[in-house]
Amino acid sequence: MRIEDYPRPEGDTGIGFHWFPDVFHYHQNHFDTFAPILTNLGTGWLLVLSELAKPIPEFFIKGLLERNIEPIIRVYTPTVQAINQQDLRQLCQTYANWGVHYIHVFNEPNLVDEWAAGEWKPEVLPERFMDYLLPCLETMHSIDGIIPLFTPLSPGGNYLDLDFLKAAFDIINARGKRHLLEKMAVGIHNYAFNRPLDWNQDHLGFRLFRWYDEVIRERVGRSLPQITCENGVRLGEQLTEDYPPIDEELHAQRSVEMCQLLMENQVPGYVFNNAFWLLATEDHQPFREHRWFRDTGQPALPRSVAALEAMPKHPRRLGPYITIPSTIRVLMPDGHVEVMDLDEYLKGVVPAEIGVDRPPEALKAQAIAARSFALAGSRHPGEGADMCTTTHCQVWRPEHYARTDQAVDETRGLVAIYPEPGAISATAAPVIIRAFYFGHCDGRTRNSEDVWMQALPYCRSVECVRPFPDLFGHGVGMCQEGAIAMAEQGASCEQILTHYYTGTAVIRASVEPPPPPPPPPPPPPPAWQMAVERRPGLRLLAGTFPRADIPLTISDPWGNTVSLVSGSKPEHGKGGFETPIWSNGMYTIRFLDQTFQVLVQDDFVFVTFTEREEPVTARLVTEWMSPDEAESLLAGLEGVERYRGLFTVEEGTLPSGAVTGWEMSVERKSGLRLLAGTFPRADIPLTISDPWGNTVSLVSGSKPEHGKGGFETPIWNNGIYTIRFLDQTFQVLVQDDFVFVTFTELTGEGKARLVTAWLPEAEAQELWQDLEGDERYRGVFKIEREA
Repeated sequence: MRIEDYPRPEGDTGIGFHWFPDVFHYHQNHFDTFAPILTNLGTGWLLVLSELAKPIPEFFIKGLLERNIEPIIRVYTPTVQAINQQDLRQLCQTYANWGVHYIHVFNEPNLVDEWAAGEWKPEVLPERFMDYLLPCLETMHSIDGIIPLFTPLSPGGNYLDLDFLKAAFDIINARGKRHLLEKMAVGIHNYAFNRPLDWNQDHLGFRLFRWYDEVIRERVGRSLPQITCENGVRLGEQLTEDYPPIDEELHAQRSVEMCQLLMENQVPGYVFNNAFWLLATEDHQPFREHRWFRDTGQPALPRSVAALEAMPKHPRRLGPYITIPSTIRVLMPDGHVEVMDLDEYLKGVVPAEIGVDRPPEALKAQAIAARSFALAGSRHPGEGADMCTTTHCQVWRPEHYARTDQAVDETRGLVAIYPEPGAISATAAPVIIRAFYFGHCDGRTRNSEDVWMQALPYCRSVECVRPFPDLFGHGVGMCQEGAIAMAEQGASCEQILTHYYTGTAVIRASVEPPPPPPPPPPPPPPAWQMAVERRPGLRLLAGTFPRADIPLTISDPWGNTVSLVSGSKPEHGKGGFETPIWSNGMYTIRFLDQTFQVLVQDDFVFVTFTEREEPVTARLVTEWMSPDEAESLLAGLEGVERYRGLFTVEEGTLPSGAVTGWEMSVERKSGLRLLAGTFPRADIPLTISDPWGNTVSLVSGSKPEHGKGGFETPIWNNGIYTIRFLDQTFQVLVQDDFVFVTFTELTGEGKARLVTAWLPEAEAQELWQDLEGDERYRGVFKIEREA
């Protein structure tokens, strides 16, 4: 199914709510109380909870449908569990007979609390969940009229929702279930928290749908509809301290903004609705602080209710759905190709092509025409570019002006298409036009075939309101002087464009999120190494270098710095140094281009710096696994030409109980951005490196509140952090969260792993990065450097 073929309610506004948070409020008095309220609020969607063995009463469902409110059915189960498929089939068939379309089972399976005791196993969680979900999707898919929803995930969650979604869709593909995608949608809980609605620094916000769409398109090849099952804002919420917590005024403002974004198609066409949590519940029930209404129908959030009732409402203007890229490849004058943000490119085109001091609507028309022209097809495929910077394509200069920048910003996503929406047949697809334009004409523009060979249906000869004695340019498409004259006479940018481009329409396309940056390679080993020795005695930080006269600085946790030089304390060696330590904490040592950190805790800490010998060689290895698993993994790699012959199986002959390796489990918690964890024992030296190569040295057990081998370090920036200890290397992603890692030893007999030959460091990193870009092998390999 195409997105435009999925059912929506008649007169759909996109406004929706989540009904009571239980399966009990379906009596006639509940319907009579809230049906008029929902209508006054402009509601087109309502999430309702259903028992498996007992459908919601027919009068209730049909009453919603008669009022053009699309019910979204969530089949309630207390935990993720096996569902009797005969019961599910009978329930879904009943709902289909009544006119229901959207149904989902389970809820937020990436949360610990949604699983029965002992069932939460993060290492196999997506697989276990899909074992339960896939039979349900098959059952729902088999019933005419029913659109199965992929179960909504908790934003963030105990198991990161983005990772869970990726794994789940990978399983759909791997198990041969792609037929389910023919008529499937994705449930979503895109809460805004206290963040602005345009928040895009991470995925936790209203625009969560963009991040999900990227995952879906990578694995499905196209967008799927996203049906909101819960969203909105909740009183008192403050996920981000840079913004105020949600009070009643902000609740009303943000709720109206979300509805306007849906109604005005300011969100991608694959996003169908809002579903504000929570419509109503009783005074003594959980979630009462989130409700819009009491169970009596009395507003609990009177400002929000009044604001939504007063907001002008109209149906969403459903039209063709087009997705455009967020970047463009530009052939620069020196011959290299630069990938730049599409709108940043347009900000260099608009002033160069039409000037700056023009009426705003003329500048907007130029911006839309230039965007459409740039997206209509590559003009430099041989060079791997879409556009050049000359009159061959569009003139671009790296200068910005406030007025033309504003025109580009205000038209973000707008493109001219042909044919217009009302003329599109069921099978026809709109195309972005090649929006030619030129300087001025002599009273009429030209048909394209009169100038070139091709007759373009949207480039027809039309009258121009500002004739000149002669033609300046090719005469096809938009006359720029005519566009300026129309704008001066009060025409909008859309009126200008549809005048010069016959039979076209201007629509707002969905803008693809920029491609994610490639994963950063593990930081190369520093040119120097630091060994840490802890001795009894006075609290001092001392150490030695292989030579004297190396300047160094030591900074305490509060930014105070002391400058020293190696060799100033020869009793510690040729390059000895020493400084007293007044307070416990993390101390930073900098010299040459190196940065190291060391923890001082009421002890005498002695550090020895040595230069690493060159060249550095490395290889890629997996964790230890069973021989059968290793052979299976090798067979898969051998089936990929670029990996063929690079890997061999290394077998381990280990006595029973011997350590075969280590395993890391990751738990994400709310709280300050920290990286903490625990080992099975204390006194294990470890280092943690950030993505830029800065390193902190710790020892397990230094934070016993995290366990016998507990440790902790603050994290100042998001990114992939590398943890090294003994001969092990692990990596973990930190994204504005408290990350807790638990390390356990693996023991056993007859283990095996895959390894490469020893390679130069750069080659090993290049191969690792390639594997990390392959979904099948992401996270499977790590880099092991030769000692």
